[in-house]
Amino acid sequence: MHSTLLERFATLLKADSASVRSYLLDSEREAEVYYVPFEEVNIDAKLVLVGITPGPTQMNTAHRVAGVALRGSLPAAGVLRKAKQTAAFDGMRPRINEMLDHFMIPQKLGLNSAASLWGSNYDFFHPTSIIPNAAFKAGKYFNGPFNDVLSRTIFRREFENGFVTTFAQLAKKPFVIAMGPVVDEAMKWCIANGAVAASQYLGYLPHPSGNAGSQFSYFMRKKRIDDLKPKDPVRHRAADLDAAYFVMAQNVRERLDFTKS
Repeated sequence: MHSTLLERFATLLKADSASVRSYLLDSEREAEVYYVPFEEVNIDAKLVLVGITPGPTQMNTAHRVAGVALRGSLPAAGVLRKAKQTAAFDGMRPRINEMLDHFMIPQKLGLNSAASLWGSNYDFFHPTSIIPNAAFKAGKYFNGPFNDVLSRTIFRREFENGFVTTFAQLAKKPFVIAMGPVVDEAMKWCIANGAVAASQYLGYLPHPSGNAGSQFSYFMRKKRIDDLKPKDPVRHRAADLDAAYFVMAQNVRERLDFTKS
């Protein structure tokens, strides 16, 4: 368990009054990375869910939860577990659960449901991001493109040292799901560079943010393309969303239908 950063920021987290800038890890031109206590790696994970980077909601929740845990004298491992289990993908979980259950992914891995991944089955789940600490660009939450991750020193360091290296710690060669096309590019980079086997990667689901318009409804087959307004930008992404849906369904059918828990 890597708790060096937690130790560094423990006093600030306990105080629960520090500004976000107090958690600055590094900066490069208009890019910045802020500490989020998400170092925990569930080494027995059966399923890995990968986002781009913790957003402001996840960062703030993680800081608050870690602070409470530290004031309660919880050991470092417990603090990091509590923070990540509570804050990872905070605010996005209902849509994530719906998509995972739609494809029956947790169930085919011998787990109860997608909702249980955040609770009773959390030991078999590893939520993470290609930039594990909170990344910002020009003062805004970073959401890609992947080329920016590779071309910026501080983002690439997070990606290679904080994300890619964790796959070597995962004992069960878990299946991996990306959230959105930017993370899809990152996972293909990982496959090409030998960090993840192609057979582990199931594909990507659309980003579950509420700011993503109608893409969730379209992907989940709740809306057809004819149901979308003429100027809806999802019309231009419909083919990509259809392809992502097909890839996910096919990979789940071919790789998980015969998986035993």
